[in-house]
Amino acid sequence: MIDKSVSTNTKNKIFLTAAKLFSSDGFYKVSVREICSNAGVTKPVLYYYFKDKESLLYELVEETHRLAAIVQKKYISEDKEFLQNLRGIGEVYKDFMKSYPDFARFSAFVNIMSAPQRVKDFKYEHAKREFEKLSIFFKKGQNLGILPETLEPDLLVRNFIGTILIYISEDILTNYDFDTFEKNVDNFLEFWINKFTISN
Repeated sequence: MIDKSVSTNTKNKIFLTAAKLFSSDGFYKVSVREICSNAGVTKPVLYYYFKDKESLLYELVEETHRLAAIVQKKYISEDKEFLQNLRGIGEVYKDFMKSYPDFARFSAFVNIMSAPQRVKDFKYEHAKREFEKLSIFFKKGQNLGILPETLEPDLLVRNFIGTILIYISEDILTNYDFDTFEKNVDNFLEFWINKFTISN
């Protein structure tokens, strides 16, 4: 029987290694042998945790979503005011980029890399649910009189999240200049709030 702590550490090592390699070379170019070599494990060890390379990719996407959900709980909750949660969204992205840079990079690249249909479908459904949740959140801001009702909630979501995603892409391309990323997100949040929220 494998010790649970050793098991978890080994699986995390495989996850981190695969995240780096998939982000750099794409899913199809990376071999199981390459993952094992870089992670310092044998093929039987990798296959103990994952059925095959596609299963590893699928579970890596799941793990990325799980970690993001943990970070979200730190900053966003029903008992907070709308603007607190709005700023909290920015904090989620900053925290995730700082705490899990390899997963953040993977999350950005997996959206554009060639991947098995099952993984693409899974990513699409997750992204769709997250977008719908944000649309409801922004609609709530309109109902509270904080955001103008003349604007479509979906457009507000795309404007808000889209800009943050651009900053994430810039941060990845500049090899994680986190201080600049953090400053850009903070400045954007204040700009967006001043531009779109209604003063009472």
